[in-house]
Amino acid sequence: MLKRAVKSLGIATTHTPVDRIAGVISRAKNDLLTPETFEPRWGKPVDDLARRVWPVYQQMLLRADSVDFDDLLVHVARLLVDDAELRRSLDARYRFILVDEYQDTNAVQYGILRGLSIDHPNLAVTGDPDQAIYGWRGASIRNILEFERDYPAATVVKLEDNYRSTANILGTADRLIAHNSRRKIKRLVTAAAPGAPVRIVLDGSGLEEADRIATEIAAATAAGQRSRRDFAILFRANALSRSFELALRSRRIAYQLVRGLEFFKRREIRDVVAWLRLLRNPRDDEALLRVVNVPPRGIGRQSLDRLAAWAEDHALPRLEAVANVAAIPGMPKRAATSLASFARLHAELSAAAGREPSVAALLEAVLDRTGYRDMLAEESEDDEDGQDRLANVEELVTAARQFDDSFAAGDPGRDVDVDALGGFLETTALVADADAWDAASDRVALMTFHAAKGLEFPVVYLVAMEDGILPHERSLDRPDQLEEERRLVFVGITRGREEVHASCARMRDYRGTRRISAPSLFLTEMQGSETVVVGTEAPAERTSFDPFGDAARRQGDDFDDLVQDRPAGDREPTRRVTRGDGLTMELDDSQDEFTASPPPKPRRRFDSAIERATDLALRLAGTAPPQRTYEKGQRVRHADYGEGVLTGISGSGPRSVGIVIFDGPAGTRKFVLSHNALDVVAE
Repeated sequence: MLKRAVKSLGIATTHTPVDRIAGVISRAKNDLLTPETFEPRWGKPVDDLARRVWPVYQQMLLRADSVDFDDLLVHVARLLVDDAELRRSLDARYRFILVDEYQDTNAVQYGILRGLSIDHPNLAVTGDPDQAIYGWRGASIRNILEFERDYPAATVVKLEDNYRSTANILGTADRLIAHNSRRKIKRLVTAAAPGAPVRIVLDGSGLEEADRIATEIAAATAAGQRSRRDFAILFRANALSRSFELALRSRRIAYQLVRGLEFFKRREIRDVVAWLRLLRNPRDDEALLRVVNVPPRGIGRQSLDRLAAWAEDHALPRLEAVANVAAIPGMPKRAATSLASFARLHAELSAAAGREPSVAALLEAVLDRTGYRDMLAEESEDDEDGQDRLANVEELVTAARQFDDSFAAGDPGRDVDVDALGGFLETTALVADADAWDAASDRVALMTFHAAKGLEFPVVYLVAMEDGILPHERSLDRPDQLEEERRLVFVGITRGREEVHASCARMRDYRGTRRISAPSLFLTEMQGSETVVVGTEAPAERTSFDPFGDAARRQGDDFDDLVQDRPAGDREPTRRVTRGDGLTMELDDSQDEFTASPPPKPRRRFDSAIERATDLALRLAGTAPPQRTYEKGQRVRHADYGEGVLTGISGSGPRSVGIVIFDGPAGTRKFVLSHNALDVVAE
């Protein structure tokens, strides 16, 4: 019905699929908005389309005596407000109400519960604000945080006894989540033994991280200490699963993607690989059918049926029939034009495939020339699933680049120009079609942090904990979203019963680019007596990878001011690297990070554990300066960036981080407030 509403308005869905419009309308309904009260977000064309379509869609539903799923809730909430007699009747009928996972309720669900709990407020809810991780789906943490305001007579029972995890795991989780301000204070306790310390691992690269974890799992299972089902690997985005899938496959360790598809079976990956197949083999009719109308080109099913029939009558592959579309009787003009354009596009990309020895470069050309990347980018603007699809496609570029590297380093006698694309397609086909080697349920679990909620495992690996991945790059300048990312890690930690291992990589090939990574702020916040920090090299051998120093540098641009006070003799050659998001880091050039070189001169070992970011900063600066007091909303001044407004503060104590929007070109920047780089401007 929504498609009919869109069509009736003459709206083209080439760049804005109907399901995106449906998502905007659904979210608005669950926020208790109406077509009259809905205001499009600035810079969101899909919102403007939704505003036009929504009233027409609602009229169609009304004429058909129908409701959609969201209306089932919205109409009930509206009835409870508009019909006092009905509300009292339902309130009396449902005298006792129990709600589980209350922290995940949205506005319309909250409204219904309020309406049913006025005359007889016998409402019992269970929930944990520290596990509120669905804000992106419309859930509001305010519902549980303000429960006692809504129901002043409520009794709060804190369930702090934990029967799952060891004391070290719970202590680490408590230390991390204490940095959130929007929560109910509690402390998890257990009668269990302290257990193994939570391990924070610093890997050299994303591939090393995956290889290390697969090796550890293989060793534990081979020794009979663990079953494969004892292990879970958690990541922030599905695109990160590929390297772990490959590492586990290489050791013939059975695994399962929980609530998700294996990388090469995902729709967007199969779409793009189908384009490569069609370039390699123009007679691949299956590949043609998969990509000819993706992104949408206005080619309908009947037009494709006419194309198939004509191709069969003339004993031609369908792509060749496309090139002769003008000769096909009854072909609509619009479809004929689109098919002719597709044929020209295929010819251009085929020519590029003949010239380009790099599979990654060819893949980039396919994504750009077909419009597939742009389509996913538009979908990702306001859709977490769309963000995952775009990340998956960019991760495929990473896979192609790694294949190029390994292929070029192979047999010198191979003709790379001819065989590279075929070799890559052969690799993807073998991975995608391989059966699970062990049909039993004894498999390693791979899943996102969100999918892990409610599950538990003896051993949990939290991977890719790096700035821009976890926390997600879109949360770095939004304190509320940063707190939700922190809650996500809290959920991940508390999935572990006996062991938790958290890791980051110094360098990661991710979403088509090679990035020098700063460890997640959350690794800093987790660290304490319950944790141990290890790495692929002994701490004494580390000269350039100072993880928590990088974390401090990520938190505040004033970090360089502290380093300049360091004695000149203690400094080592550095170079500045600026990432795509504008973060600038200094890297040690005394040792080439990507080529073999003599071992560096050992530096002083840290004490029993690596210092927290703020401890490290203060050590470099000498003594701690007097602390200033900051409040949200203050105007502040920075020596280099000028004046701005302190728009948010996250964390507490010496680890608190402030977000400042400057008046000038500096834009938005983050600072460790204890570094005192900001002066409060007098009112």
